[in-house]
Amino acid sequence: MFYSLSEYLPSGPLEIIATILSTIAVVIFIIAATLKSKNKVILSQSVAHVFLIFSEAVSGAWSSIVQDSISLVRNICVYFKKNTKVVNIILITVGAVVGIYANIFTENFFTPWKGINLGPWYGFLPVIANLEYSVVILKKDINVKWIKLSFAISSFLWAITFILMGKALILSGILNLITGVVALVSFIKIIIKKENIES
Repeated sequence: MFYSLSEYLPSGPLEIIATILSTIAVVIFIIAATLKSKNKVILSQSVAHVFLIFSEAVSGAWSSIVQDSISLVRNICVYFKKNTKVVNIILITVGAVVGIYANIFTENFFTPWKGINLGPWYGFLPVIANLEYSVVILKKDINVKWIKLSFAISSFLWAITFILMGKALILSGILNLITGVVALVSFIKIIIKKENIES
């Protein structure tokens, strides 16, 4: 069965605003992928997460909302150096558990007694993306190159999710794909530069 292109594009003022905000968010992520300071990367990403949370709310992307909210809290903790071992474990666990819950109940997120309502398979990708990125970014002495690689992987997973969801998030999905490529290229450049210095 074929669907019309209009079914995947934003319609109505709220979806158009959400598309604009999610696009700005991904542009911020692209810029963050090129930054060399860990704190600047984290601060920029935090602003982008706020914009995405609104856009995902418009699209009803519950799993994505959970993951972006957790990412925002995680980045704030890292920025203010409050990322203790206990906080790390709590954030990673809450992100994974609530993300999986969101994919199992989807439209019944706030009314689970109405029964299981499984979401699409790609709804689990933001959970995986957030989990792998959290594990990397919460390491206190992590080198920025590994943040870039982890960010690239995370961006690719988010891109797949947003593109398949369509509507207010499709443009963000395409831009997330570009972000992943930018972060991956940035990672490769650091590796090549290091090899050239050592040789």
